[in-house]
Amino acid sequence: MIFKNKNIFIILVVLAMLFCSTGLLAKVKTKTQQLKGQATRYFRSVGPYLQLGPDGYPRALENYQLVLETYPDHVESIKGIAEIYYETALYEFDLDDAETIELFTQSYEYFDRVINAIHSIEDWEVYVDSKKNSFVDLEADSKRKKESIWVNIFKIAEEYYTLEDEDGEPNEKYDLAKAEDLYLFLIDLDPTRTESYIRLAAIEKGKGNDEKSTEYFVQLYEVDPTNPLVVIKIATEYELLGDFEDAKVYYQKFLDLEPNSVDGHTSLARMSLEMNELEAALLHYENAHNISPENADIIANTVNVASSLDNEEKVIIYLKKLVALEQTDINYSILCSRLYGQKDWEELITYAMLWHEMNDENPDPVQFIILAAQGLNNTSLAREYEEIYNKLR
Repeated sequence: MIFKNKNIFIILVVLAMLFCSTGLLAKVKTKTQQLKGQATRYFRSVGPYLQLGPDGYPRALENYQLVLETYPDHVESIKGIAEIYYETALYEFDLDDAETIELFTQSYEYFDRVINAIHSIEDWEVYVDSKKNSFVDLEADSKRKKESIWVNIFKIAEEYYTLEDEDGEPNEKYDLAKAEDLYLFLIDLDPTRTESYIRLAAIEKGKGNDEKSTEYFVQLYEVDPTNPLVVIKIATEYELLGDFEDAKVYYQKFLDLEPNSVDGHTSLARMSLEMNELEAALLHYENAHNISPENADIIANTVNVASSLDNEEKVIIYLKKLVALEQTDINYSILCSRLYGQKDWEELITYAMLWHEMNDENPDPVQFIILAAQGLNNTSLAREYEEIYNKLR
């Protein structure tokens, strides 16, 4: 082939050289764990035994162990043992639950050992096993198998925990004590999984042991501190126990995660009231109102706290908000009484007239209008409503 463009020819040559050199470099970088002497023979003899399936597993395990006596960090041998235990636990149907759990546990420990052995090797990312599987892939597979083992043991625990089977019939395997033991075992196996903490908390709750149940939720929080459902559950449990200080701590943690939660603010207000922290309670009720301005219960609670603080200004502000939402005799009566106490005659006339328009058979708003008119020296208005008042008596 003749290249008319000399530059194109040179570029192609350079690319070809780069391609070849990269391939060579890749080959140079790949490493394997070397075995010597009898260990090599033990390792090579494993293959035929594995081909026999379960019948050959005992001899395969024996040879893997013989390799590890000399080379305790030989990744492929460790993983081979882990795989045998794993496959047996999964597919040997004659095993009872205890035997299955024992095999899964041994497998889990060996997969964990695989990961540790891999990480003990310098530049482990460039290593491959005898079948050219990279140690990166072996590590990832070991992690997946560990997770699978945990899930399988959890499923066994669930069979003991469940009262009824899928058909709604009584579960013959139901045994809460065995379930509890397995959930505790699973926490030891992997304390970062959340499922067992939830089950143990429920078991303790069912026993009436609320404090112990809350302890498990606190442990769960340490595992999953950004889960708002976990945090609010802990706060609620502490509140039920009467531990308002700890409840307040966790309600605040919940609010940090969910700053626009009305329930978070009202719960903190409630805890503040229990601890006689009225200013904090008022602040949280006001924050809750800002998020949910049409919630009459929140406004009423804000009025009550402001009243306890003798904060008449806020009492009247929130009473006006309450009247705007719920035009009732009682709400108007409280607001007008407060306005009368503050001698705010103009506002008293305004709200007493609104009250009178709503219920023109009630003499109370008329009386408030008369009192306000007298306070303003408005004799004509006072006489006008005195006539109305006399008719209603």
